[in-house]
Amino acid sequence: MTPKGERREQEILQTAADLFFQKGFHATSLGDIARVVGMRKGGLYYYARTKDDLLFRVVEQGLRSMIEELQGICNGEGGPEEKLRRAIENHIRAMDTRWSTLGVLLREDRAVAPQHRRSYIALRDDYEALFRRLVREGIDAGVFRACDPVMIARAILGMGCWMAVWYRPGGGQTAASIGSQFVDLIFEGLAQANARGSSKRRSPSPRGTRRPAPDREQTAISLSEAGAKS
Repeated sequence: MTPKGERREQEILQTAADLFFQKGFHATSLGDIARVVGMRKGGLYYYARTKDDLLFRVVEQGLRSMIEELQGICNGEGGPEEKLRRAIENHIRAMDTRWSTLGVLLREDRAVAPQHRRSYIALRDDYEALFRRLVREGIDAGVFRACDPVMIARAILGMGCWMAVWYRPGGGQTAASIGSQFVDLIFEGLAQANARGSSKRRSPSPRGTRRPAPDREQTAISLSEAGAKS
């Protein structure tokens, strides 16, 4: 394919991702996509024979790019903690910069056609396996407490992927802020008991005294409000 053809292909895939995300896969037609990119419906068949094929292309491209980036982190410099931190932050950042593509990946995964499903599941599992690897490396190095890497990896991905439901770019919090909060929460849970710091433990109240009531003027940040649909 020529460079011009490759640019056209990317335009079609991005348009398909945008429309699948905005309207839903089943409510979007090939004619809708063709109109937005300014071509005849028949011209799309050069790039994808069916709408099912187009959905898989969108999902496949999104997953492959995420896997490539995560492999770079896993094989790069730094210890287990630093690599896992970077991996989580990269995942959250991608939810912001590739909003519609990853939104389709997470919202429309059940619409992936049977002929593509095995390939889709293999890519999805490859991505999860890299997170498992990072958690396991941290356990082996003694920087994370003993735990099940499978469950931790799925918890991390569950937190990040749920952003497809409530997060909106330009909302009350940035992706960087959300990523930092997620990292802090996850690392507090993974830390060895003797490494969590006595400052984070509550000292017992003297007998006959009560802890001061929490300041009712302080309110927790609501992620659902930060990601309220416009």
